[in-house]
Amino acid sequence: MTPEQKARVSIDTLLAAAGWHVCNVSSTNLHAATGVAIREVEADVDPKPRRAQALQQATLAKTLAAT
Repeated sequence: MTPEQKARVSIDTLLAAAGWHVCNVSSTNLHAATGVAIREVEADVDPKPRRAQALQQATLAKTLAAT
C-alpha cells in the first residue's frame, strides 16, 4: 500500500469514528448523515479563483504593511 493509500484509510477511519458517512462519488448519498465525506472528487481548475486569491493576498500584504 502506498503512503497515500495508507493516509486515505486512516482519514476515512477517523471521519467514520467522528460520525461522518464516507463514500465514493458513485455511491454518494448526501442524506446518509449530518456529515458526508466523498472520496476523490475531480474538480476543474479555474484560473479565476487563483487570481482572486492572489489579489486577496496582495491586499492583505498591503494592509499589514500599513499597520
